[in-house]
Amino acid sequence: MSGEALRRLIHSRERGNGIGPPGGDDDDENFAAPAFGFLRGIKDRASFFEIRHRDGKVTAFTYSWLDQAEFDPSDASITLHFGRNKVKLCGRNLNSEIRPNVTLFGSILRGKVPWVSESGQADMLTVGREDVVIERVMIQ
Repeated sequence: MSGEALRRLIHSRERGNGIGPPGGDDDDENFAAPAFGFLRGIKDRASFFEIRHRDGKVTAFTYSWLDQAEFDPSDASITLHFGRNKVKLCGRNLNSEIRPNVTLFGSILRGKVPWVSESGQADMLTVGREDVVIERVMIQ
């Protein structure tokens, strides 16, 4: 599947699930925080984990390849292992509750996060101290 076809598939599924872009409106089933989207329905699971880079590039991994996940509070990072690929999310409040019982790390473990968004310089200045912020994404 080409990169463009994959991107269209992911975005069409998001629109069908009512998940908007970063900062979108909340609804009864799903919501979007500035740093990530979240599926609230009991049976809802994301097929892909999409990474929206600050330069406009988008990378996606299928959740079925996620075989290990680590949260390291000492360097404020989440490391996800998708087969041979390692994705490291660095930022602030990555394991803090943004709603009752909702954390970014825990939600990734349950397949509830369809996308994360790397924050730009301007975004980091406007978010609150308690907000989840993804400052850098590294893919190896």
